[in-house]
Amino acid sequence: MQPIVVSGVRVPFAEYRRLYFSLTYRSMMYFAVPLVIVVGIIIALGNVKYLATPWFYGPPLVLVLALVTAGLVYYLGQIRKSYEASGLADEALDYTFEPKRITVTGQHSDPLEVRWDTISEAQRRNNWLLLTTTAPATHLIDLGRLQAPATEAALLQLLSDKGIGLK
Repeated sequence: MQPIVVSGVRVPFAEYRRLYFSLTYRSMMYFAVPLVIVVGIIIALGNVKYLATPWFYGPPLVLVLALVTAGLVYYLGQIRKSYEASGLADEALDYTFEPKRITVTGQHSDPLEVRWDTISEAQRRNNWLLLTTTAPATHLIDLGRLQAPATEAALLQLLSDKGIGLK
């Protein structure tokens, strides 16, 4: 079998942020917990007797809005830090899919070999294939960068042959 090559994969930050969000918040539970916390803070600060007074819309509401804004800025900062640490900001990566392993190479980094048995799941998001490994890593593969004669169907078939179901 001829190796399947995906070369020059670059992930813009906006796309990385969107993919990161879809990986992090796969279930409604992850989204509901911060919402419940914010509502709890509003209820705790709002005390029933102050709900009808202008005081409720002053300091407690400003505090809640400041906490929500700080949380959002912190979350986006963590995504940016993760993006810069991944190396995706600096160089394009090449993925070579072979029957025994996946090899990830970059211009300024040593090749990384990923064994098939370490891949825990594969997800497809638009034109991206996300391979999650047992190590805390996710490989983002741009299916539009497949090199001929390989096809998207051949890559998905290889994943299926290795027992990796597409979610």
